[in-house]
Amino acid sequence: MLRYIFGEGAYVTDNLDMTMTYVFLIPVSTNLQEYFANNDILPRPAGVGRNIAYGLTYSFGHADYQEGFTSNFTSPADYVP
Repeated sequence: MLRYIFGEGAYVTDNLDMTMTYVFLIPVSTNLQEYFANNDILPRPAGVGRNIAYGLTYSFGHADYQEGFTSNFTSPADYVP
């Protein structure tokens, strides 16, 4: 349902502790953020807690899929000081 409403700009993660986190990658107005916080309108199973995260998070480092870091070597074993 979240994808139907927000498209690719939102998804849900299972925290494996009877909670779930809604992640919004698109800009969400402060009025809508306040509405989400005060009203239980986002779909979720009964008895499961919810968290809401807004914005993008960028990783930094050498591992696959981490952005913002470039280097001339592919692994720490290749590095020669």
